[in-house]
Amino acid sequence: MALADLIVSLWGDQAASRFLCSGVHVAPGHILTVAHAFEDLAPDGQTFVCQLPGQHGAKAATLLARHTTLDAAIFKLTKPIGDLRLPLPDAIGAQEGRRPWFHAIDPDTHDVVSLDHGCIGDYDGQHCEYVVAPQTAHGYSGGLLAVGEQPLGLLNCRIENEPIARAIALAQLRPWIAFHIDRPQGPDDQAGPDYEALAALLGLRALQLLANPGTADLRRLGGFPRRAGELVGCPPRDCFETLVPDLHQATQDCLDAWRTLGVPVPRNFKADCHALLGELLKGAVDRQGRTPGELAELAAATPDRMFVACRTLGAAATVYCSITDIPLRLAEPKGALDLHGGSVIDLTDLAQGVGPDAERDAFDAVWLSYKGTPVPVDFGNGEQRLPYLKNLMSHIDMKRRLYRDDPRFLVARGPREWLHGVGLASAGERLRIGLVIHAAGSDYAYLAVEEDLLINLACEYLQLLERP
Repeated sequence: MALADLIVSLWGDQAASRFLCSGVHVAPGHILTVAHAFEDLAPDGQTFVCQLPGQHGAKAATLLARHTTLDAAIFKLTKPIGDLRLPLPDAIGAQEGRRPWFHAIDPDTHDVVSLDHGCIGDYDGQHCEYVVAPQTAHGYSGGLLAVGEQPLGLLNCRIENEPIARAIALAQLRPWIAFHIDRPQGPDDQAGPDYEALAALLGLRALQLLANPGTADLRRLGGFPRRAGELVGCPPRDCFETLVPDLHQATQDCLDAWRTLGVPVPRNFKADCHALLGELLKGAVDRQGRTPGELAELAAATPDRMFVACRTLGAAATVYCSITDIPLRLAEPKGALDLHGGSVIDLTDLAQGVGPDAERDAFDAVWLSYKGTPVPVDFGNGEQRLPYLKNLMSHIDMKRRLYRDDPRFLVARGPREWLHGVGLASAGERLRIGLVIHAAGSDYAYLAVEEDLLINLACEYLQLLERP
């Protein structure tokens, strides 16, 4: 089937009186188009599609996914039409100087048109776009850029009236498209074997990260994960000891390839890799088959409900983020075994007081962490502390709203008897900042691997990301 036969028009109403943009039938029942034409459309909102083979009138389609960083969106038709599928490239390739074709909907006649003006210029790696001069993409957004019958990019109009056309590389969109098309959309849908194995091994969040530009090359160039089928169902320790070094090697392969090609490291690559490492680290936590709800019930019924055994802050962050199901963010390592979670307040060096003394020490540490200023000298006990406590609570809430910080939590070390009586639990509850984590005395461990192994592998990977 010719590429022009995959082009459709998208409309804001069923009467097809308000034209929005072009689109392309990327897979059976799925339309790829630009996101900017649907800025005000709610999740699961509808558009209407025309120019479908063998169909008359506009057919409803629901918004399935909007890309987080690129100008792309996918709609799913209420009823799939045939076996229409766009052959997606798996590499950028050298296209400079080649004569391109535009396949799109003419904004005036609303007919499918194919234009062969201009010449492909440089590839803009920062925005994952091909540029074409002198042709403009204005009016043809959502159409295809192609060389012959080879599709290259999704036409968009990033800057209005810009004298060059831009097209998002389909090779960069491919993992994201595959993720949203292959994943099951409802209880009766079946996932493909590759998606099913990866979801079982890595989790949904990691799979979403691997669909982003840049990190997508971890699979395409680095082959990550290399033994997904073999690892599904293996113990957490085996998976962790294989996946983190595998991620390290895949990242090294990508960095080497980009350096050889003279291509800059893609935007958000390091941030996405940090988040991906966090997801793999969470896999090192053994929940002993318990769901988060069961863990909460267990915590409420046991004397150690506030405590999980960890010696280092990186392991503490791993455990906390795993059992609370929040994304794990890791700061740069300061030393070989010094990995700090992005939301840790360390109480390790505090005097091991009890009752109000320990609670005051906890408030002092939290004040310094959040306010960045010394604790007021009259920060006393009882009623004297209340104004400062209210100030601190207000500052914490404001910072969370502004910066969307992860919930913070306290880390303390010491024997169980001390931790049960110090007042840190009440401090954590009053500040609403989570767990207190200690070094010994817990009746049930959550880590499925040795802490030193977890921290060493994580530090080695973070140091790789920070190399110039």
